[in-house]
Amino acid sequence: MMKVTILGSGAFGLALAQLWQQDKVQEVWVWTPFTEEYSQITTHHCVPALLPDIMLSHDLHITMDLVEALASCDLLVVAVPSQVVRSTLKQVQTIYPKLPTIIVSKGIEIHTGYCLHQVYQDVGMQGAVGYLAGPTFAIDVVQNVPLGFTLATTDEFLVEQVQTLFAKTNSSIEVTSDLMGVAYCSTIKNMLAILTGAIHTRFVNNSTDMYYFTKLYQEACCLLLSLGAEAATMTSFAGLGDMLLTCHSATSRNYHYGSLLVTDRNKAREFAKEMTVEGLEAFTALQALLIKQKLTSPVISFLKGLLDNSISIDEIDHYIGVTDGSLFRTD
Repeated sequence: MMKVTILGSGAFGLALAQLWQQDKVQEVWVWTPFTEEYSQITTHHCVPALLPDIMLSHDLHITMDLVEALASCDLLVVAVPSQVVRSTLKQVQTIYPKLPTIIVSKGIEIHTGYCLHQVYQDVGMQGAVGYLAGPTFAIDVVQNVPLGFTLATTDEFLVEQVQTLFAKTNSSIEVTSDLMGVAYCSTIKNMLAILTGAIHTRFVNNSTDMYYFTKLYQEACCLLLSLGAEAATMTSFAGLGDMLLTCHSATSRNYHYGSLLVTDRNKAREFAKEMTVEGLEAFTALQALLIKQKLTSPVISFLKGLLDNSISIDEIDHYIGVTDGSLFRTD
């Protein structure tokens, strides 16, 4: 029986744990550093704030002891927030540095500009590494409805491990070797969701939504290509699929934040203080990365103006899709 250890007890980590535990083919452990979350799960076997109306399996192993979580582990799954991936993996590295690892966290590290698989390598982890991403909300993962994931890795054994995990589920897994592309797609989609939330709230028209989404997607593809992504990744589950879901769901935190930028900026500021708006972290990290690489992008420029209130959503046509080569070098 394969032992899978998930680092992080957020909605998505718990959703994967519940899905994989259902067929009892693997032993699933969830590690959390938070006493309140540990107590909630072990006592009540549910987390209503994250997964409403879902009872977690009593067979799930929940622990705050990282050594216990990692003992005899066959596959590590990283599901902590992107900006604490480094500190978390540093702890893992001192215990079991060669664990094969799947990253489901999204984003890039702000202070280095590293994608998360690069952080994995930078802290001295030596196992196979990959990403799992796609148009999947945690609540849908738990309910085992038909879903699509992109697995990005260059390691065939890691592919086999992940296929085994999903063998008795209703999920489909596509495989790519484009780790950078999947990492950047998972980052950019949250920025686009802020913009599409603002666009929908301003224009309240589905046709207009799709008009601007298409233009934003084209600009995002240009940005992704310049950052080294493969073209095929842009139409994958992790690319177009995840962007479509995140950019057109009112339940997305990033989409909701974008809507508030149009209706009430005070509420938007309060929302960003109370909730994690991944698109803001993504914007900060990507803006710094593009400056470092002497690149610019209309998506970044427009979002910057929208965030600092120097431009309005009505000025979008002056920024998005007005040139053929909209991503260009500044030197």
